[in-house]
Amino acid sequence: MSRTRSEYRRDLSAPPPTPARPGTHAVVPAADAGRDALAALLLDAYRGTIDDEGRHYIDPVATAASRKGRGIGAWAVATSIRLLQRDGVEGVGAVITDGNVASERLFARLGFTRVGPWG
Repeated sequence: MSRTRSEYRRDLSAPPPTPARPGTHAVVPAADAGRDALAALLLDAYRGTIDDEGRHYIDPVATAASRKGRGIGAWAVATSIRLLQRDGVEGVGAVITDGNVASERLFARLGFTRVGPWG
């Protein structure tokens, strides 16, 4: 089966979304030191490769099947948006497989708009 993906973008000058933090699920935000180290690793790993887009993306967002529909993904994306805004980033993107209705709805609800095919 051939899959297509679309790019979605969000201008971060708009107010950040504030969905409620999910209950006591296994969501563990990275500590600042861990977050910075992971960001540096990812940027270094992508630099100069076909995946180096030169822009900020939230990708991937994954929730365990048994935890879907509880707001965990929305909380993770909203938190990512707030952290990017705090760091002065002006825009962020996401790449979503066409037909992944749950992801399309999630990102639309958080202010992303589809800009067209990705790639």
